[in-house]
Amino acid sequence: MSGTDDESHQSEDERSGSESGSESGSQSEFEDDRSQHKDDECQITDNIVMPRLSVSCAQQHLPGGKKCFNNECLEVTKLISVSEDTSFFGNIVQVLNKNGETYVVKWNRYRDNVNEFKYEVRIQKAASTLGIAPQILQVYEQQSERSSGGYIYIFMTDLLKAGYKSISDFFGIYDRKGRQIGFKKYQGETHDIPQLAIVEIAKALKKLHAIGIAHKDLHPGNVFTNGQRIVFIDFGFSEMYANVGDAWRHEKYATTRKFVTSGGTQNTHLIPNNWKDIKTLSKPYR
Repeated sequence: MSGTDDESHQSEDERSGSESGSESGSQSEFEDDRSQHKDDECQITDNIVMPRLSVSCAQQHLPGGKKCFNNECLEVTKLISVSEDTSFFGNIVQVLNKNGETYVVKWNRYRDNVNEFKYEVRIQKAASTLGIAPQILQVYEQQSERSSGGYIYIFMTDLLKAGYKSISDFFGIYDRKGRQIGFKKYQGETHDIPQLAIVEIAKALKKLHAIGIAHKDLHPGNVFTNGQRIVFIDFGFSEMYANVGDAWRHEKYATTRKFVTSGGTQNTHLIPNNWKDIKTLSKPYR
């Protein structure tokens, strides 16, 4: 996507931003040059509807660019799920503050309507009160002065540092290129993953459905465990319904595919052969 400024007037930061591959041709139309300041300074201002980023970190919209959290520019330490194009829903990275604390930040680009992302935040906050979703610590938007769009940033607790892994990583086997090729074998189990894990996922899902929420993107990459608890991530497709029955009926279980891909082409997960049992086990009033 081409920027609106002539290339001869681009700054070095603008050129380096386009060369790093987030947008072809020139800097993203959604980055606001005039709001940028020093590398370690940023500013989030209060707003009745949604806090806004008024001074951004340098190249904040890029995967490796620092991310503003509590008015501090945090270093990116890990790319978790990143698209080559920042228009992709769900760029996710791990960031580190000066005290050695890590957080996970998910950000999305929007063109006209930010309400769908506010809806996602509302749903995840409701799920986190039940202990089945990461806690959201800070949310703000970065509006563009060049268009009607911008970015929304969601900072949350770091499940990875807390010892959680996705179901794919917890039970999966990977080749040298990082592709999942199967599941670990457990004594006495005839399924891809232990049936007890499926039962626990269904129990957690029933809690979500009980407050009228259907996740609608339920695959092994979006379900995390530490071996004891189940936590869901990525509520971008989630919806709220009038009752538990409607939430269960509208749930999407990813049972019709052998593989599911999330985060662009970065993460491909196998669907366990007993994943379909979640639907039956999570049925209301069983």
